[in-house]
Amino acid sequence: MRSVISYGAAVSTTGKIRIAVAQTEVTTDPATNGKAIRAAMHQAADLGARLVHLGEGALTGYAGAAKPYYSGWHIDWAPVTEELHRTMALAAELGVWVVAGGNHRLSGDRRPHNSLWVINDLGELADRYDKRFVSYAFSARGYWCV
Repeated sequence: MRSVISYGAAVSTTGKIRIAVAQTEVTTDPATNGKAIRAAMHQAADLGARLVHLGEGALTGYAGAAKPYYSGWHIDWAPVTEELHRTMALAAELGVWVVAGGNHRLSGDRRPHNSLWVINDLGELADRYDKRFVSYAFSARGYWCV
């Protein structure tokens, strides 16, 4: 199996943490993406990482290349929620923090945010970052900014 961990920083000594940056294959299928994310989390934890940072759209897919798939934003959010919860549970099991990108559902007919979920080592959603100040070209592809 080819390593998905592309970079490890800092050593596990007092006052420092090991960070893993993982680039997984991103598809339009949250189950496939979730499985790849969790494999990367296992590999990162096995290498001593305490924080695993994944790419933009890692969980849900990325609308840029897959825009026809996301046309109208008629997304089945149940698999996204299920995979996010599985990722949170594994973060708790492994004792690692995770930052994973994906489309975050908003209320009503609003298009989703392009977000990063921050999951702590207890498996809790600690925070969420929503991309801001995007270019017109990016927002025209279908994302809201705050």
